[in-house]
Amino acid sequence: MLVYLSMILLTFLVGTSVRYNNQKNKVTWIRIVILLTVWVFVYAFRYNTGADFSGYYYMFNRIGQVNESFAEFISVRRDYLFYLIEYYSYHYFEGNWVLFSIIIGILTYSPVLLVARKESISFVYSLLLYIFTLNYFAGYNGIRQGVAIGIVFWAYYSFFKKKKYVLYFIAMVVAFGFHSTALFIIPFHFLTKKKITSKIFKLVVALLLYTYVFLWDLWGYLIKFFETVGQDKLASDYASATTNGSSFLRMVVYIFPAIIAIIFYKKLKEKYE
Repeated sequence: MLVYLSMILLTFLVGTSVRYNNQKNKVTWIRIVILLTVWVFVYAFRYNTGADFSGYYYMFNRIGQVNESFAEFISVRRDYLFYLIEYYSYHYFEGNWVLFSIIIGILTYSPVLLVARKESISFVYSLLLYIFTLNYFAGYNGIRQGVAIGIVFWAYYSFFKKKKYVLYFIAMVVAFGFHSTALFIIPFHFLTKKKITSKIFKLVVALLLYTYVFLWDLWGYLIKFFETVGQDKLASDYASATTNGSSFLRMVVYIFPAIIAIIFYKKLKEKYE
């Protein structure tokens, strides 16, 4: 806990040192480097933190035990960019897990810092929100997903919102290379082009709320869809992932801040275009 509190304090101190000019942050690159160093240091030197940590750690060290060629190694794996980095990191760094984690940490957190530097109205509050909503810690567990989320986040703000669709889809393909479920976010990106008061937006939200609670009714169809588009490994991984849907209480917890946002939407829209 002391490590996390120190990281949060350093994030706050570095973030609050930013000077403001007409509500635009002037974040120097040295501050970005300091913050990235702090975040990646904690990420890389954590040990056995995250439900999937032991699995990733075991598979990383297993590379040196089975002595496979890269072609053999990658042939049974789906997220090719992640495993490419993992395979060559193991051999180049002679099995050093920390150095491999530093690379993955940079890929996970640099997109977030770059977007916050350019897009955020309040740099420090954006970073603290990222930490306090536990998004910073998501990559501790889902390591591949963490990288994919960072790239998707960057692709949306840097390319999609600016209508640079070719670059956007290239970035999404890169995210797909770290975790194939990254492609599922594309429809939601296009949904952001609709106003929250539109009929389409309301219909999609209603359908999502239904599937969130009654997912078991649709899961079989979703698995068949995975198989149809050639994602057999993905289908086998998640075929038995759920039988009871998700907790209603969890939905209430997630929907509460969304309701608050809707209530204050007009006021926020007037102040922050």
